[in-house]
Amino acid sequence: PAPRPGGLTAQLLEHPLRVHLRWEYQHDIVEYRVYRRPEGEDEFTLRQRLSGTNTQYIDDNVSEDRVYIYRLVGVNYEGVASEPTEWVMYIPGEDDDQNGPGDNDTENERPPGRPPGRPPAEEDPSPGEQDEDEGDDQS
Repeated sequence: PAPRPGGLTAQLLEHPLRVHLRWEYQHDIVEYRVYRRPEGEDEFTLRQRLSGTNTQYIDDNVSEDRVYIYRLVGVNYEGVASEPTEWVMYIPGEDDDQNGPGDNDTENERPPGRPPGRPPAEEDPSPGEQDEDEGDDQS
C-alpha cells in the first residue's frame, strides 16, 4: 500500500471562518485526497484531490458549532491508496469561549486543533489506526 500521510494538523482560521489542514510531504505520494464528514453523518465526502507536491488544504465551507472529521489519503504511483489519517475539528460558535486544549472537552466537542485519540465512531479502531501525532501548531 501507499505510505500513510503523516503529520496531519488542523488549525481554525477566522474572518472568514475556515479550517487549514497541513501534512508532511511524502515523496512516494502523487495525489492526496481530502475527505470530510460532519459528526453524526456516516459517509465521508471527497472535498479535494491535490497533487502530491501539496501539503495543505483550506476548507472554507464550514459552519459554527459543528464537529468535522477530516480524512487524508495518499495515492502512490501505482494508483494504490494509503490507509487514512484522521483529524477531528470542532468549530466553536460565536458565543463559545476560545478555551485551550482540554478546557471544553465533552463527548462530542473537542477544542480547535485537537486530534482524535480515536475516530468518533461507535466501533473501536483497528490496531494502528490511532493518530500518534499530537498536532503541534507550527505557524
